[in-house]
Amino acid sequence: QTAAQKAAAPSPTVVGAVAPESTAGPALSLASAQSEGDLGLSATGRRKRKDTGATRTASRAWDDQEEQKFIESLKLYGRDWKKCAEHIGSRDARAVASHTQKFLIKALLRGEELPPEMAKTGRGYTLSGKPLDPNSSAARAY
Repeated sequence: QTAAQKAAAPSPTVVGAVAPESTAGPALSLASAQSEGDLGLSATGRRKRKDTGATRTASRAWDDQEEQKFIESLKLYGRDWKKCAEHIGSRDARAVASHTQKFLIKALLRGEELPPEMAKTGRGYTLSGKPLDPNSSAARAY
């Protein structure tokens, strides 16, 4: 074979060999996808929060009326944070879940029973219904 024929011929493939990656390939496609915003990733490659860009209001204490509606909503809807938030009216699902977490830890430490609707999805005093370790760092704060 001549040098031209050798250059034009396909190189043999080795079974199990991995083709070398281009250093610009994946990074370039990630950067271009990020600039288009279709991956939902930050510049460091982490997922962006769903509320990125939304103006967040300062936290405020739950008033007595909100607390009453909160307890009603747990009895009615259990761990469905969106429905609980709709029932309360002045809080979003994230705020309800956060408040529930604190509420459940305190209820466990006081020895209170879960509302029956919540107990249907799990007997644990956590957002997921799994058991809570009363000695965990989350529970020790209370």
